[in-house]
Amino acid sequence: MNETRMSCHYSYICSDFVQCLPYDAVATIFSLCSFRDCISFTRVSTTWRAFLLGWPDLWEDLSDPKCDYSWLLSLRSPSVQGRFVHRVDMQDKDMDEQASVLEHLVDMECSALDYLRFSCNTATIHNMKALVDLAGSSLKRVDVKIIGDPRYIRALAFILKRCQSQLTHLRFQHLHAIRPLSTRLDGLALPQYSLQNITHTSLACTMDMSYLQRLVGLLVNVRSFRIDEDMIVNQEYPCQVLALLSLSLPSCQKLHICGGSDGGTSTNGTLQRIALLPVTPDSHSNTAGLRHVILRNLHTAVRSSIFATMLQRHYLTLESVIVIGCRGTITFPPLAFPNLRDIRLDHHIRINVDLVLARDLLTMLQLSSSIKSVHINCQAPFDEILSGLEGKQVLRTLVLRDSTHRGTLVRMPQAGWGQLRRISLYGASRTNNNMVNLNHNAAWTNWANAISASPCLEIVDVEVALVAAPGALQAIGYLRNLQYLRVQKAGPYVLNRNASAISTDSIIAMLQGPCRRSLRKLCLLDIMSITDDVLDAIANNLSNGLTHLQLGFPDVRVFTILQRQVVFNTAMSVTPASIRRLADEFAGKQLQYLGLRHMCWPQSSCTGEERKVLEETRKHVEDVLASTGTTVTWDHNHRCRGYAQAFGGNTG
Repeated sequence: MNETRMSCHYSYICSDFVQCLPYDAVATIFSLCSFRDCISFTRVSTTWRAFLLGWPDLWEDLSDPKCDYSWLLSLRSPSVQGRFVHRVDMQDKDMDEQASVLEHLVDMECSALDYLRFSCNTATIHNMKALVDLAGSSLKRVDVKIIGDPRYIRALAFILKRCQSQLTHLRFQHLHAIRPLSTRLDGLALPQYSLQNITHTSLACTMDMSYLQRLVGLLVNVRSFRIDEDMIVNQEYPCQVLALLSLSLPSCQKLHICGGSDGGTSTNGTLQRIALLPVTPDSHSNTAGLRHVILRNLHTAVRSSIFATMLQRHYLTLESVIVIGCRGTITFPPLAFPNLRDIRLDHHIRINVDLVLARDLLTMLQLSSSIKSVHINCQAPFDEILSGLEGKQVLRTLVLRDSTHRGTLVRMPQAGWGQLRRISLYGASRTNNNMVNLNHNAAWTNWANAISASPCLEIVDVEVALVAAPGALQAIGYLRNLQYLRVQKAGPYVLNRNASAISTDSIIAMLQGPCRRSLRKLCLLDIMSITDDVLDAIANNLSNGLTHLQLGFPDVRVFTILQRQVVFNTAMSVTPASIRRLADEFAGKQLQYLGLRHMCWPQSSCTGEERKVLEETRKHVEDVLASTGTTVTWDHNHRCRGYAQAFGGNTG
């Protein structure tokens, strides 16, 4: 009987593998679990708790955003040493938790940190400096945000001195500083020798221009440099920061100069794209020079001469030129940029439309054979850009929009782009004004031919005038990879006299083409020839694959003006019965969004009976599509939120 009791007791003990297995085996088992699982395991038993809280690997990475490290560090085993901690990321947590964690890390004497990301204020700056003092010889990445007290603006020099041996990535922000860093205030505190190891730098702190010049002189091997220009004081002339950095950083490959306020000009996608621009080690670069230049939301105007000088100096290595939310006029030199792949100019900036300078741009585009993406949303010479890009088989994205509607578009290239995936054209003044002899204009015949010669197109986003060209809709209908088609007027104040030049038959023929098998998003706005037959063609050909659909007539004011100026060949109308048929056909299918503008909304001239029919139609459509969760909008404003979410904004 005693043997049986001993056997049971032995079995109970051995059921806990933490007690039975060797230390290395238990550590291997826990290493296969996530950090959060290990934290929850501390509640299993005192044995598990003691092992995990004394296990070095648990403390190696303190960066889980949902863990309360202040509580966890207070439970640590006495055997836990500061050398176990290698990575600390607390900047997104509240200041009280960060203060407590800093105090614990200093008490532990964490001298083996290689990554530190923290925010600190007046109450915690001393602990932050003590931690940097302890771990300075091992730190490789430092991201510090100082909030408030201007007395601690010298922390930048302190970090550079203490971390000079291993530091490769530095990000320093000092918010609300009153006094700028200057050579008088902090010049002697900077290191007196070059910082050979720093390759990535991001600075957002108030400093004097002379201080920036001295700091840049120390960064001899930096490959990525980001700075907030609004915080640089005492500049001798506008754009001096760009002039300094483009000439004084011999190893820099990525230069990002931004302003303090985004102003809504930079989307999350754009910022993510900027962050992902590659920077390679020096051993992979055959020629020294900038590869990526990003100017974003600068309050001072971009000087054309400085911008052109920067391009001329680095034309052999440049891969991306991105200018967003900046004022000024820029020019491109007539040189071959052998590695240039991406051009993005957006909001407020202008490309010089002077005849000579526009020809320089044309020459640059013709000579640069590697361009894959052109995204220009500003005043620009459309003709020269399209002519310069004609026939480039590596081009993937072509977006030309001019919100000022001053860009001229008289010529259209006949040769297409064999690899083009996206094309978007808006805002050229000639597309709206000089369309009297549309059927006899060779440029528009070339436009249809260019579409036909671009078989890989997946996104077509153009203004109404371009699809009014003979054969344009037919060419679009033959695109077998087309997934997104949007047609609308160029802007909210553009009176497009081509809204009636598109025939109902051409729309139906397009919907019956090969594109019907791949099309997922369809937007036909500001077109007066949408009829019951068009709605029936959409229901019959696209109901199985379409996920987003927006249809709409022109605004009522524009519609009235056009009726006085244009002679209609056919009756333009959509009846409630066809709208019901459209909804019934899409019921239970993949449709996620349906927008109908000016199609089922009572006008002032409607009788009481007609209003009742329209109300019943709207209710029927919403009820039928409710089972699949389809969003239905009747808003006459096509810039409403539902439309923007479905199709990416007014000129997305």
